[in-house]
Amino acid sequence: MALAEALSERRLLTEADEVVRRARTLVDPADGPTRLSTTFLALQLDFALGRPHTPDLVHELLADFPAGPIHVHALGILAVNLVIRQTADSFARAIEVSDRAIAMAGDLGDDDLAVLSFATRGRARLALGDERGLAEMDRAQERGPGRLPPFVVLGTRQWYAGAAHHWSGPAAELKIREELEDYAWRTGMEFLVSFGVAERLRCLWELGRAEECVAEADRIHPGGEAMTRWVVVQRALALADLGRLDDEVLAEVMGTPPADDTDLRHVVGAAVIGARHALDHGDERQAVAVLTGLGDLAVYAARDGAAEFLPRVLRLADEAGLSEFGSELADVTFEATPLGRALTRSTRGLVRRDRSLLMEAVSAWAMLGDSVDLRLAREDAARSATTS
Repeated sequence: MALAEALSERRLLTEADEVVRRARTLVDPADGPTRLSTTFLALQLDFALGRPHTPDLVHELLADFPAGPIHVHALGILAVNLVIRQTADSFARAIEVSDRAIAMAGDLGDDDLAVLSFATRGRARLALGDERGLAEMDRAQERGPGRLPPFVVLGTRQWYAGAAHHWSGPAAELKIREELEDYAWRTGMEFLVSFGVAERLRCLWELGRAEECVAEADRIHPGGEAMTRWVVVQRALALADLGRLDDEVLAEVMGTPPADDTDLRHVVGAAVIGARHALDHGDERQAVAVLTGLGDLAVYAARDGAAEFLPRVLRLADEAGLSEFGSELADVTFEATPLGRALTRSTRGLVRRDRSLLMEAVSAWAMLGDSVDLRLAREDAARSATTS
């Protein structure tokens, strides 16, 4: 396992994955701590390599160790798996699993056995609009050192950036990510930078810093960083905003498949690129085909990361002349966070062509600071004023 961890830290992810696979066949089934380490690293590598997150190894641990510290720690890993899925349902399930771990740790007389589960419950609560989650994430950061490996403590600190995405806006999120990157480099855990590289690019794009987004994306080696599939799409989105979305960029996006059929941010992001390219070339028929190919848009509304693209999808549909498109979103409600409230008003307003909702959307986006989404919301409201 030491070799696998070292390879992962050097961002040799494929090589680390091969070592983990071999190690899993050699570990004594009764060696709970080593199995925990192997399982956690396997989960991280699945995430880093853009693969489906399969919790089979965690369930095996839970079955083999039905009570005690190993069971508590395994529940924490399972909750991490659920948080990574980023849907309302998976966040709710992460809270349930974390509750079980925290209760068992209490029964064992040591609440801090479940320190990872306090972090997962906190992140899931924040994602669902429950501000109590921040105190739980703080608790995990305070008590994690000594209980969790340093890379896990720092890794869960990245969840503050994810929370800022929903509660504070892209400028606050980017600041947290930059501070974490600086800390990671200073403490020899720079390998963790790769896990947030795609989100850093997204922040730059959301802030209107498209040129920086493209320049940073161009410096990322496709085989050496986590989430490189999304980097390709994010780079194309920035180029589209700059008016430089050409055939070569489109081909690269279309040739980069999503991790799996649940990778909905990739699916909808690629569709936005495809439709934008078609409209730029006057091909409304192709744009319509791309957008209608998304199917039921309510599916994307339930996926964190994908939901943020729905207003863009609706604007493209309007530009392509699609009438009644997205009607399934007329009454959509996103999570009770500042981002969720902004998305609710923009999405409903665009579907219903409701000027009052679009005006409310401007105020809601303004709560998250200056951004491209705020500019687009203002344009939506101004356009509705001229057509009402």
